[in-house]
Amino acid sequence: MAGFLCIAMMKKSPYLMMVGVTEYEPDVWAETLLFPSHLLYYEGFREPKAIENQYLQHLKLLGIRAESGMAFVAAPDEVIKAFMTVRDAAIQLQNQEQNTATVTVDDEFAEFYEDSEADIIQDEGEQLYHQAKECEFASVEAFHLYKQAAQLDYQPAYVALAHAYFNGWGIKRNVNAALKWLHALPENLHTLNTEVCAEVGELLHSLATEYENGSDQIIPDLKKACQLNHQAAELGCDLAYTSLACAYLAGDGVEKNLNAALEWAMREIEANIIYGYNHATTCFVEAGMRQQAEKLWKRCFKDQPLEMIATACLRTYKKQVLSGGISIDPDIEILFSSLVEHLINYQKELGVSIYDEEIAWLGIRDTCVVCHVPIVPETARKTEGKCANCFIKELS
Repeated sequence: MAGFLCIAMMKKSPYLMMVGVTEYEPDVWAETLLFPSHLLYYEGFREPKAIENQYLQHLKLLGIRAESGMAFVAAPDEVIKAFMTVRDAAIQLQNQEQNTATVTVDDEFAEFYEDSEADIIQDEGEQLYHQAKECEFASVEAFHLYKQAAQLDYQPAYVALAHAYFNGWGIKRNVNAALKWLHALPENLHTLNTEVCAEVGELLHSLATEYENGSDQIIPDLKKACQLNHQAAELGCDLAYTSLACAYLAGDGVEKNLNAALEWAMREIEANIIYGYNHATTCFVEAGMRQQAEKLWKRCFKDQPLEMIATACLRTYKKQVLSGGISIDPDIEILFSSLVEHLINYQKELGVSIYDEEIAWLGIRDTCVVCHVPIVPETARKTEGKCANCFIKELS
């Protein structure tokens, strides 16, 4: 379609510039502008829209941010000079290729502008993404802006849409749509920044949990859950380490493999996830590696807070002792009284009695002569019938 590419400037301060395309007379185009403007320059082309795109890209390269039909700040001479550069290249090519329907710049400009156009689209997507961030949280408006940004291939918006669909933020909850947007991301997710990678990892793990447990939208699929947890773990989601250790230990969604389970359990421990000791020692016990299990338990009781061990590890430790998989280490037995104190206090705070069996198993027969907290006989003998806290207070 033939037409004109036009440049105008507002008649009053702040004298903003305007670029546009029209198939009518340039004077008519100028009269349709929102504010009174001078028509500074115009030129006719067979494909004016294509030339306008090239022109806007060239302005961007010069540091002038301009959009078709939108007012922008720039010096008139710079705007016109830039237009001449693009126009001359287009006319030269028109003369060389009379039978070409679309006007393009020469090869040197073409490669230059091809890369620049991608940059412009990316910039627009980024702008929409940040506009969405400024909207009310979980609003419909934010969702639509994220979607527009994603349509311009701004990849962080894919993650935002996955969040929206998974949580029902601004759109009806749709787990399959959330997974679809995550799968639209590039295979090499590490090309994204660290923060985005972490978000993707957590989302993949959340989706894996949906497939593991089933929901109103998802039929349980342990194999799919394991695959998603693998993807999450590759992105550093430590919660996925626990899921994978459990999966390989039980053979849920994947063939049972003690070596793989142990690998993920040790990654749990490295991430300071206390459940890793449960999973790693279970691997050792099932493999008949008694000494390795006992050594790892000593490390656990030495390095981890006793209040955490009492509620997170004690049942697994007790199970392995009662099954004959390990024996009680004297250094660990000394800590039994402290474990009991933690469990009793924990039950009192919650008003429950879920650890009564563990308290009984720890060998409670005596109570502190001062505060009446239950203590194991061995501790009572060493501390003159007092609990560790009362004994230390008396010494001090």
